[in-house]
Amino acid sequence: MREEANASLPQIGQAMGGRDHTTVIHACEKVAQLLQTDNQFRSRVFRAKDMIFN
Repeated sequence: MREEANASLPQIGQAMGGRDHTTVIHACEKVAQLLQTDNQFRSRVFRAKDMIFN
């Protein structure tokens, strides 16, 4: 949501059930880490993006 929709941290938090922006920051950092280190996770993310945008 942050990259593709250019949503703010509070907007993302609200969409995810009223989460705090600090929780969103942690989640963004975790996803970035997993994209670099976990090939299976990266593949799943790319497939999901492909399904959404194509």
